Amino acid sequence: MNIFKKALVATIATSFIVAGGGIGATASAQASPSQLASLVDGTQDATLHIHKHATPEGDLVEGNGAQQTVTSPGVAGAQFTIERLNDDNNVAIDLTTAAGWQAAQDIDPSTPKATLVTDPLHPTGIYTTDTNGEITVDLPLGLYRVKEVQAPVGYNSTNNAFLVTLPMTNPTDRNAWMYDVHVYPKNDVVDPTVPTKTVADAGVQAGDALDYTITSPLQGYTDFTFFQIKDKYPTDRLENPVVNSVTLNGTALASTDYTINTTVAGEVAITMTSAGLLKLSAAPNGGSVVKANLSFDVINLTATPAATLGPITNNAEVSQSNQGTPGVTDPSVPPTGTVPVPLDPNTLPKSFYGAVKLIKTGQNSSGQEVKLAGAEFQVYECTSADELGTLLEGFSGVTNANGELYITGLHANNFIDGAPTVADLEARGEAVTLETKYCLVETKAAPGYELLTDPIEFQVRANLIEGTISPTELMTEIENVQANAGFDLPLTGGKGVAIILGAGLILLIAGGAYYLMQRRNA
Repeated sequence: MNIFKKALVATIATSFIVAGGGIGATASAQASPSQLASLVDGTQDATLHIHKHATPEGDLVEGNGAQQTVTSPGVAGAQFTIERLNDDNNVAIDLTTAAGWQAAQDIDPSTPKATLVTDPLHPTGIYTTDTNGEITVDLPLGLYRVKEVQAPVGYNSTNNAFLVTLPMTNPTDRNAWMYDVHVYPKNDVVDPTVPTKTVADAGVQAGDALDYTITSPLQGYTDFTFFQIKDKYPTDRLENPVVNSVTLNGTALASTDYTINTTVAGEVAITMTSAGLLKLSAAPNGGSVVKANLSFDVINLTATPAATLGPITNNAEVSQSNQGTPGVTDPSVPPTGTVPVPLDPNTLPKSFYGAVKLIKTGQNSSGQEVKLAGAEFQVYECTSADELGTLLEGFSGVTNANGELYITGLHANNFIDGAPTVADLEARGEAVTLETKYCLVETKAAPGYELLTDPIEFQVRANLIEGTISPTELMTEIENVQANAGFDLPLTGGKGVAIILGAGLILLIAGGAYYLMQRRNA
């Protein structure tokens, strides 16, 4: 039995014992659950307090839901999601009943049967710690899963998702329920000797160049004999690597200071030459860094448009040594005993790319819904359907015989530059997001049908809890009406045309007669 289930069993056992005495008292004193502290009061909500500290210090005890005295400063900018877990029937677990607690004990902690908690200030379900490192959320009683989806800058995430019950038995008195529950997921400070990597993917679509920056702190050597940054990229998602620049403490190194090797699939090796090693050796001891900026083209996975995809992740490692003799030891070969230092796996930069799927429908002359082939669409960046932005060249297509069209390789709107798209302002209680949007414009109607009059606004969103992205489906929105709203215009040879032609013929005859009379009189 895992730790969570053991804790739940203990809580359940306590609640049964306490509630047993309470039931007897209820019978004699006619008290209601809200009047007895030992019974869960289903009329009130609970409050979840998430406290984020860098390796918390102070008078700490094992997490039990009570507020603790923490002396280390709070950490702002940590981002969490909160989900209310459901039972096998996908109904929220009711912790006002013994059956609900039993369901909580038996639940699979990784269950997908959950409801993401959102509110008007957090419409995306991302909650961010404030300047004190705190998040406070009022919630209905239930079982919740909390997950850190983004660690603050300079910190590593050291916790996986955890479960918390609201309420919990008061750990001090053990004879009452606690509706204010405090949790303390910790973060460790990033090791300053470990390289880091960031991604710049805002506005970058499939086929465009994706930029990465690798930052490597220098060891305190004054006699470097080897230094290499090795980028390790996924060849099924990225291609055509280019090294844009290499800098030492912000100053660009010359092309003669390093070599670039891309002959190994999935690797870009940047290795310092003797000239470059001399510059590293002369750099200030302590705080000096080498940065390498690289770019890759994002591959558009058009062959599997309906697939659920993971993110593009890009790794790296750095090797440094002062073994041997500067100027004598071959700078292209790592000396014996050189150990590459990889990125922290919790900090690998991620980029999500997904697809939009539409099904084009309309009604035929018999009023039956049919799938429409031959309609052409184009994707724009936009702020809304009323305000189109940049046309995305190449992101277009034609519906097939089933009325379907996939447009792939669209960058996720809710995860940009390696982080969920929630502004820092949200931490101060302001509902501000940085999310972008797309608009789908019909540029050519299906035969026999009218064009759509308005763009269709949509987003491509990553599932930040599962770490995947699936196609955004637009089905009911894309319905067209028949040409001329389904009303027939007069056809060539029809009665309406015959009347018009007849009238025209009479006018021609009359005009010709008038002309002959005028000539005769002349």
